[in-house]
Amino acid sequence: MSSSLSTLATTVKSWLPLKHPPSYTAGLTPYRTKQWQAAQQKFEQAIRERPGHAPSHFKLGMCLFRQAMYPQAHECISKALLLAPNEVQWQAQLQQVQRYLIGRNKQSNAAEPTVKDSQSLLAVIQYALLNAEYQKANELGHWVIDLLAGAVQHRATVKKVRYLLCEAALMKGDGSALQAVAMLDEKDVARYIYTAIECQYRGDAHKALNTLQLAGSLVTPPDTAYWQATMLAASGDSRSAWELLENITLTSRRAATWQYLSELVSSPADLQRYLLLLEQWCAKSPTARHHRDVATATAQAALAGGNGILARKVLHDSIEFHQKRKGGPASVLPSALKNSQEPGAPRWIQPFAALPPQAIQQTNTARAHQALAAVMQVAQANGNMPILLQDTLQWAMGEYRHKAPETLVLGIIESENVKQLQAALHQHPCLLLRRNSKQGSDYAHANGVEISLVIISAKEGKHTYQYQHASYTHAELTPVAHQAGDVSVFIPTNLSNYFEESGLSQNEPVVSWLMEASNKSIENQDAYITLAYQAWLCALVYESSELEGIAIRQLRELGEHKQPYQRQLSNYTIPSVSTIKKDGVQIVLYVSGLEKVGYQANMWIPVLEKLSQPAAIVIREKRIAEELIQTRLPIYFMQSMRDVENLEEADVKVVLYPANTQKNIHTLRFHRMQHYFINHGESDKVVNQSKFLMAYDKLLVAGPLAERRLKEADLPLRDGQVVHVGRPQVELLLQQVNQPTTNIQTILYAPTWEGFVEEANYASVSEFGYEMLQQLAKNKALKVLFKPHPYTGYNKSGQCGYYLEKMIALCGQHNNLEYIETSQGIHRYMNQSDMLITDISSVLNEYLYTQKPIVLCNVQGHSQTALEQQFPSSKAAYLLDGGLDVTAVLEEIVRGDEKYEARKLTCDDSLGRFSESYMQRFDNVVTNNCNGV
Repeated sequence: MSSSLSTLATTVKSWLPLKHPPSYTAGLTPYRTKQWQAAQQKFEQAIRERPGHAPSHFKLGMCLFRQAMYPQAHECISKALLLAPNEVQWQAQLQQVQRYLIGRNKQSNAAEPTVKDSQSLLAVIQYALLNAEYQKANELGHWVIDLLAGAVQHRATVKKVRYLLCEAALMKGDGSALQAVAMLDEKDVARYIYTAIECQYRGDAHKALNTLQLAGSLVTPPDTAYWQATMLAASGDSRSAWELLENITLTSRRAATWQYLSELVSSPADLQRYLLLLEQWCAKSPTARHHRDVATATAQAALAGGNGILARKVLHDSIEFHQKRKGGPASVLPSALKNSQEPGAPRWIQPFAALPPQAIQQTNTARAHQALAAVMQVAQANGNMPILLQDTLQWAMGEYRHKAPETLVLGIIESENVKQLQAALHQHPCLLLRRNSKQGSDYAHANGVEISLVIISAKEGKHTYQYQHASYTHAELTPVAHQAGDVSVFIPTNLSNYFEESGLSQNEPVVSWLMEASNKSIENQDAYITLAYQAWLCALVYESSELEGIAIRQLRELGEHKQPYQRQLSNYTIPSVSTIKKDGVQIVLYVSGLEKVGYQANMWIPVLEKLSQPAAIVIREKRIAEELIQTRLPIYFMQSMRDVENLEEADVKVVLYPANTQKNIHTLRFHRMQHYFINHGESDKVVNQSKFLMAYDKLLVAGPLAERRLKEADLPLRDGQVVHVGRPQVELLLQQVNQPTTNIQTILYAPTWEGFVEEANYASVSEFGYEMLQQLAKNKALKVLFKPHPYTGYNKSGQCGYYLEKMIALCGQHNNLEYIETSQGIHRYMNQSDMLITDISSVLNEYLYTQKPIVLCNVQGHSQTALEQQFPSSKAAYLLDGGLDVTAVLEEIVRGDEKYEARKLTCDDSLGRFSESYMQRFDNVVTNNCNGV
């Protein structure tokens, strides 16, 4: 019997907190000194502090075992293994406890066992069923019944175990084993349901309905009612099925109900009835409509009712809800089978144990193997040759090492044999016909695996079939026998050609064949788009970034981002290694950081678009995508460190960093790449002398001034680490004047932000700037463009946020003052202006390229000499001290613009002067590594 629990090692993915509960640590001392009762109290307290702490459950079990309390010990150690299935020593200890438990039970059958948590026993049996280990499930089930027989408080558990023995017989397809039904009470509706289900699988729908009638007025729980509704619908009595399910919506909050109701919708009238019922059901909890299963079911109902737009919008709104949900989309992951019908799960009528969906995913391979063997056995007995297609073919050719697909896809070439095979499958005791159409038929295996048999038509030398609203065409799909593991199957004669035509690799697992295959043509665009939305929603819930990226790409390619209801479909992609290779990307711009950080990428996008090697933008936070300007460059969202590793695997050569952010370390660890710091703006700020800069292979600075700034900070620069490249974006985006400016009509006022520390606070967004704007407002002949830094007001300890609001309000009161949103690019306003007013900032250095006048706000009150020594770029600017009337400075400029020559010299010093253009020089430096130089 000890082998019955051997599968516990892979039951559920566990989590182990980084820190033990205090009581657990306190219990270790009495545990080591064999003070079992004292230790027991501590571990019980630890479990109350943290119910999911596996070591506490194990240690408690051992304390109970040492006190000869074997049933309780078995319960605790079983719970520990469910939480941490990889603990091999715990498994051995559980087997030892089980031997003691069986021995004691044989010695005294009169002793009534006590089990504190029967859910663990049920979970182990259910897990064995999910893993297609029916013999183990039977052995363990009978053992539990023998163990708990006669115990009044465990009658409910014994009843549930008997149900599971019936489930085992159904999943295995062993009708004789359904003798377990005889153990059920005649007043238990399950007795009749199990018998009816067996009849349904054997193709005798009439007998199934007659058996159901024997149940009479017995209480029908939801899962039992689902089977009744399925049988009624299969017999053509959709009206009764609908009424049965409608009654469940009035008494139950089960999301699965809507999946069954959606299957009954076949017209606009049905859809209207469905939606009205849903509104009533959601009255107490409006967000319930966004549950993954409810949203998916509603979308399918909308499609069946002929409303494709509604189907898309329902899923879009659910995605939006999950994106904004506190705790993230995974916080609403269904935690138990009773809350949802997981894809690939058996349709158990009594799902008792709280098994995580991961348990179903992990055990899918065993059940898929069973289902495939059943289909091939029927096919070969009838002389048919169904061909394995798509990811089913890939899975079988990989000797079942990869995760099995949720639906097995097989094709049969159109002939008289088609109906013969369909009829034979319909008679199989484990296969239930779900749908039948001219494109093929769908079956459900009793173990939960779906099977689609598609019909392949041969015309004009081509083989074509339809599946999931798409049509696939291949040059040849002639079947040939192949031994895949212990199952004999049929595959396409020219296997390599099949995968080549599909545009996919035979050896790399496919996330979604429907959306990744390149040789398909979409037959029903509404349905296809709905499936893409559904994949996106599931990707959010299960945190599958790769599937999310595939779904988003498909939706954008189909123009879904242009829909009026669309608020979530952004311009990013979540790439796989193959995606990056397909895009040919050699260089990436790496962007991460605070809110409104997108401007750091926007200033480099025009430059990257002109590089001679393909480039892409990597963002580490989704919100950044919304801040980026429109570009033809791929935008890759990489949330985790594992996602970032795709860059190295795809052989990306160069990473460009526009800022020093915490997440830069995630890519700096890749030694085969070149890491270049390009900065989002050069200025005389102290932050441009950070020692963090030493981490990069090269520092691409504009000109000599930047290099001097680094050397004056005594940074340990390496030979060749600093490279002058100019500022290519100013060359691409800014216009120059070729003579002094004496006519000023438009002024750009672009102050910087206050920084994180006072040392870096150069902002004039204060009383200084407010008074200056008041002065400029009086001169109605001037147009003032006020464009603050995106981070202005971020430091809550200062006054910038307060004065920013006052200055924006002032702009609203005067027609000649215009507030420019911080999300707007600054270069267009530099071109519109005749003069710049700014602070110590990169805006000053870039504006030098225009050769137009610059006024520097001397916020910190430095003398002219001190200012020029500490901030060399200030030589090119007119100074505005606190309290000085800005109109006096304007008059000085209009009289002669004496700083014109100083600006030209400072521009060469700051931005550099080269024989080639800034763009050409930057391109040469960045792409040298890509070219092997």
